[in-house]
Formats: sequence, structure tokens, C-alpha cells
Amino acid sequence: MELERSFSDASSFNSDAIDSAIATQLNSVSLSPSTSSSPPPRELQINGIRYEVVERVKNKRGKTSWVWSEGYQLIKPRSNPKTKLEINWLCRHCYDDGKHVKYVATSTNHIAQHLLKEHELTEHGPITEDDESTSTSLQLRFDFEHFKKLLIQWIIVMHISFSQVESPAFQELVFYLCAALISLFPTSGNTIRQWIINDFKERRGQIRKELHLSKSKIHLSFDLWTSPNSLAMLAVVGHFISQSGEAKSCLLGLRHIEGSHSGENMAQSVIAVIEEYEIKDLLGYFILDNVSSNDTCVQEILKQLQPSTNPKKRRLRCFGHIVNLAAKAFLFGEEAEAFELKVDSYVQLQQEEKELRAWRKLGPIRKLHNVITYIRKTPQRREAFLDLAKIEEIEEAKGKLYLNILNLS
Repeated sequence: MELERSFSDASSFNSDAIDSAIATQLNSVSLSPSTSSSPPPRELQINGIRYEVVERVKNKRGKTSWVWSEGYQLIKPRSNPKTKLEINWLCRHCYDDGKHVKYVATSTNHIAQHLLKEHELTEHGPITEDDESTSTSLQLRFDFEHFKKLLIQWIIVMHISFSQVESPAFQELVFYLCAALISLFPTSGNTIRQWIINDFKERRGQIRKELHLSKSKIHLSFDLWTSPNSLAMLAVVGHFISQSGEAKSCLLGLRHIEGSHSGENMAQSVIAVIEEYEIKDLLGYFILDNVSSNDTCVQEILKQLQPSTNPKKRRLRCFGHIVNLAAKAFLFGEEAEAFELKVDSYVQLQQEEKELRAWRKLGPIRKLHNVITYIRKTPQRREAFLDLAKIEEIEEAKGKLYLNILNLS
């Protein structure tokens, strides 16, 4: 028992913790409340695959979906401890009828629809005649898939927390507008997260198909910028003529650049996007601004994907960037960028001097503030700091584990 506690102190070395928990639950399995006269054994074989029947454990908020009171949790044993556990839901009503109806439990939406359609059950119990007529009438006019897309769109565009759907007040509002959603509405932020991931994969598949049906080559433009939370991001945009003859531009990737902003480093992220969409043989021109690292980036991309292609003939200059440079030269002279940097540095210097005078009054806190300010100045420094923090965390975990083993011996 003490040995188990010592290993639990070091989460980095807990690859078998989940399996141990499952084994413990199997020794004292207690199935969900059911009227079933013949609950399933601790192991079930469905379509030649062996599953373990395990009691459903509440999440960290102490909750569990209502669907688990109408079914059993099945765990598919893992051949590799590093692979993710596959959790399934087995309908207990169908099991009583001698059928094995199961769903992968990444989302409870399909499970709730099964219970509603096949067993006339909702979160609030069996459907009455009045409820059934009202619900059927509403569902005839209600498109749940369209509602799901609109909900995802609202959450993404307005930067809404995924856990918003767990709010009783929000649920009450939604259910008032449409009672048909009572058994379908997601009650966990994890469900929203999975919906968004699935929607992203579906849209990416549609874009990939459209790119392969295009009537032209796929021309790429990309640019590097720093986000408000100091992350270096590279946006890759594709330009092409669609199958219907329409000129189109769409975002293909938004990648986090780690390390230096060199052309070689950026090229690896762009290549990853190209390979993801399988457009290596459809590449056209690269439309980029005039920074020299972009020349290196194009050379590196074509060197790896199309060695026989001349990079200079495929590298185009961004007209908008050229016009911007011309306007600056007209307004500020030949060294417009130097002038801008000088003005910005004056403003920044004055601000920093004010801050320093304020922080110097706080003694040791000033040193900590200066260190933090220095680290946050560039994405590269932030990444280096996070890497060091991870190393320290791993070393600390190793130290705790070693000390606990020594104490036990």
C-alpha cells in the first residue's frame, strides 16, 4: 500500500495507474441501478472482442451523465499501456432483450438519442403520451445537427468557455426555447470540445477535397506574427481556382513556431501543412513579403518537395507589402523602418523608465519583476523558460520517487 502511494506522488511515472484503478474496481464491481434480472458478467465478448465491465466513476466535479444509469461501462483492454483507453456504453435495456448495443462514450449525444428513440427515455424519465406528442411535433421542425453547428460557431466566434453548457441557467434558457433539446443537449464541456474537434476534421476534409478538385495550382502565402500572449504563429493561406471556376482563398494552417524565426524553421511548419493536405504535386507560387528569411524558407520547401524546381521562379513579392513600403518611404524617407523603430523605442523607453522608477521602490520584488519582464519579451525566451520548468518538474518527481523508495527500504 505504501509503495502504491509513493508511485502516486510522481505522476510522470504513472503509466499503469489507470489499469491499477480498473483492476481495483473489478474486484468490487457494482453496476448501475437496473431492473435487469441478469446483469452482465465482469467480462463480455462482443463481435470477437473482449471487454471488461467496470463501474462508472464520477468526474472531478462529482458528476456523471444520466445515461450511465441506463447502461454499463465497458473497457477495451489495452495491448500497449501508452495508448488511450477505449470506453464504451452498453445499453442495459437492449442487454435484457439479448442484444449487445454499445456506443463509444466520447460523447453522450448518440447514446441519448438511442434511449429516446428505442426506449422512450429522457434524463427526466420515461416519456408520457403528452410529452411524446409534443416532442415528436418539435423534432419534426428541429434539426439537431444544424443546431450543433450554430452552437459551435457561437462558442468559437465569441470565445465562450466550453463549460458554459454546464450552467443550469443557460440550460434552462435553451430548454425553454426548445423542449426537444432536453435529452440531446450536451451537459459537459468535454462534449463541446469533442464536437469542435470533429467539426474541424470534417471541414479540413472538405477543404482537402476542394483543393484536389481545383482547376489551378495551389499558390501559398504565409506570414509570421506574435500573438497577444507572446506565441509565435505562422498562418498559411492557399489560393486557387475552384472546380466551379471561382477564385478562392482559405486558411490551411495556423502553426505555433518554436525556436528561432529562421527560414529553415518556418519551412518545416509549412511543409507539414502541405503534406497534411497532400498538395505536394499541386504547388504553384509563393506570395510573401520581402524579408530575407522568406527566400530561405521557399528554397528549403522546394528543396525537400520539388528539388528540380527553381525557387527564384516560384517566389513572388506581396504587392500589398510593396505599396506599404512605398507609402512609408514617401512619408518618412528612405529609412522609414528605422524611423519607426526609433520612435517606438523612445516611447517604449519612456514607459520602461516610469515602470522602473515605480518598481525600484519595492526592493527585491523589483528584481523578480525585471526577470519576468525579460522572459516575456520574446516567444523564444518564454519557450526556453517553459522547457527548463518541465525539466525541473521531471527531476523533482524523480527525486520524490527515489526518496519514497529509500524510506520504504
